[in-house]
Amino acid sequence: MLGYVRCEEGELKVKHQRLYRAVYCGLCHSARVHRARCLLPLFRYDFVFLALMRMLAFSDEIRFEKNFCLLHPFRKKSLRLADNASLRYTVFAACVLIWEKLKDDLTDGDVSFFRRLLCRWEARFFGRAVKKMCRRTPSYAPLPQRIARILEEGRALEKNGAELDDMCENFASCMAEIASFGAEGREKTLLHGVGDLLGRAIYTLDALEDVPKDQKSGAFNPLLKNEDPLSKENLCRLDLVFSFYIEQMKQILILFEGDPALSALCENIIGLGLPGAARKIFQPKNGEVQ
Repeated sequence: MLGYVRCEEGELKVKHQRLYRAVYCGLCHSARVHRARCLLPLFRYDFVFLALMRMLAFSDEIRFEKNFCLLHPFRKKSLRLADNASLRYTVFAACVLIWEKLKDDLTDGDVSFFRRLLCRWEARFFGRAVKKMCRRTPSYAPLPQRIARILEEGRALEKNGAELDDMCENFASCMAEIASFGAEGREKTLLHGVGDLLGRAIYTLDALEDVPKDQKSGAFNPLLKNEDPLSKENLCRLDLVFSFYIEQMKQILILFEGDPALSALCENIIGLGLPGAARKIFQPKNGEVQ
């Protein structure tokens, strides 16, 4: 479910583009510092949005540092965001999510033998990283259990052939928990709202994109309960629902009070990046859906 939550870089000002990349580099550096190196090969720009929202909500200090990247040793030194609480938490949340995804793959009957071996090997590293970070920051400890419980409920829903709304609600609960974990009061309400809507949007896109693959493999997909999931009528309905999620997230984002540069990046991701990802999924199936 990665690859949807990115900004539209062509629409960013230069200073905002620099900040966006600096947050990514800051996350990568934080993963190395806090013993989560297993995350580096799997790091995606999707996690930058979580860090941006948390920094916006908690008004974390934005401080740049010179960065020499071991993964790109021949590039000139760039700027990275200095380590802060939101970056550390995002690294931890990313490890938890990927760990749970790997454990889910191990229970999937469609996974090949060699892929299962790789998942088992990767899951050991991510599990160790999560446990180490929980020992270093005890306040993180409740999150893995909460996420595991929510996703276990999701697997039970799959076995019972749940509808799309039920699956969206389950994944929305997971994303809302991750987004708002550790927050209180107004900030918790706002982060929970964005996480909930983002989870619904991501699951909808992922389910739609996986329809052809799941039709061939016979894997569970709530959209396959429809006789023609890729019909014009069904695509238009999903497009309207997705647009509703986007508009609701925009309304919540207005309520945040924080750094204007962070707000601008979040607005770009919600208003342009996510809809852009959706168009790539909707349009090849029906050019009339906008």
